[in-house]
Amino acid sequence: MSEPKLTMSPPELEYMLVMAIFKRLMAKFTPTHGDESNRRAVAMLNYAFLMKPGDEPAERYLTDRQNEVLLEFEAIRDDIQLYDAFSLLYSFMLIRIGPTDFERSHALALRASELYIVLRTPEEFCGPVDAQGFLDYIRGYMDRLWHN
Repeated sequence: MSEPKLTMSPPELEYMLVMAIFKRLMAKFTPTHGDESNRRAVAMLNYAFLMKPGDEPAERYLTDRQNEVLLEFEAIRDDIQLYDAFSLLYSFMLIRIGPTDFERSHALALRASELYIVLRTPEEFCGPVDAQGFLDYIRGYMDRLWHN
């Protein structure tokens, strides 16, 4: 008997993928940045996905260290699983937003381009699938990212 699948809504799945990326960034940064790892990982996610920093110290950190954050994006190109996770999240976010918010979609696509992160179609990630198949692929990718 197979184990039952836990279902997540697309917003929950997006959130969990962000958290898996955060966990992976923490693992990457902790050996070299110690206590600063959390701020650096959050700054990268805020910058990449156009999220407003949660408080004034986080905003100041991103402003003061923006060049360092951008250099970290260059470094993630060597970590294929992390790079692909950013690509997958951008692609999933853009699909979810669809035509409902052109300005946000456009800004996210421009940011991905600025960071040299390739936007791909679901078929480029996992072959021809329906919407549920793509959600299942994201869930599996998120699980692998979380546990590695």
